[in-house]
Amino acid sequence: RGIVAPTVRPAPAGGVATPSGTVDRVASPTRDHLDHARDFLSKLDPALVTATREIPGAVAVVYAVLIGRDPEVRARQLRILDASAAPVLRQETRKMLAALGRAPEAARLPLMDLAVPSLRRLSAGQFQELYANVGALSEADNRIDLFELALKRALLDRVAPLFGVHRAPEIRFTRLPAMATGVSALLSGLAHAGHPDSADHARRAFEAGRAALGSGAEGVKLLPSGACTVAVLARALDEASKAAPALKAKILAAGTASVTWDRRVTMEEAELLRALGYALGCPTPPFIPGVEI
Repeated sequence: RGIVAPTVRPAPAGGVATPSGTVDRVASPTRDHLDHARDFLSKLDPALVTATREIPGAVAVVYAVLIGRDPEVRARQLRILDASAAPVLRQETRKMLAALGRAPEAARLPLMDLAVPSLRRLSAGQFQELYANVGALSEADNRIDLFELALKRALLDRVAPLFGVHRAPEIRFTRLPAMATGVSALLSGLAHAGHPDSADHARRAFEAGRAALGSGAEGVKLLPSGACTVAVLARALDEASKAAPALKAKILAAGTASVTWDRRVTMEEAELLRALGYALGCPTPPFIPGVEI
């Protein structure tokens, strides 16, 4: 399944952002950007934000953001939870669903980030149940989207290592040319996610990312949108997680340069970049889709 995003955006009136300047701004978000994030969260139902601060509520929020709006899919997912989750979690998830129904879809990523600290306090058994249910809920509609990919990376890379379920991968890549295929998929996926209706803008976003890679990027090529399936991107993220630290930083800088080429971030771009940051073990800023950076 290729990447589809709902809107096309014009190129920035002031010209493209330079990779180094944009990456520096993203690495150190401005006060205005953080204020935007706080303002966004303040407009959500307080029950959602409060729930993420405790284990049962955080787990329920994770389940709720995964449950679809299509009635048939939602019924299937709720049956999965009814068969596998404790009664208190089933009840709390339904409460979070009601609150989430009044929130924009762009709230999913910030809520996931807020939930992670509480999820790190789970017991090993609780985490195994959560991870199994996340997998079942994600697969209930027979497709995996970019948000689900980002959530799974968050659980694998931020929570699972605490329980010995997922160890930090050994370094397998120290040079960029050896990773050209995977990096091509990641930068192409980001470019198409942000510019689905403009081949020229996608190309320019991709070129901004490739320029940030520096030397050794000759083999990194723009792939067609249809080649950037979530399965392909998941494999590329696994490969990127095995890169040496300096190479990881270079890949994240390239992804950031691509996403912020026009100084705006779509929901799809933010979700894929967050998944990349988790896989690389590198921090990414509190992007709010649609906010200029």
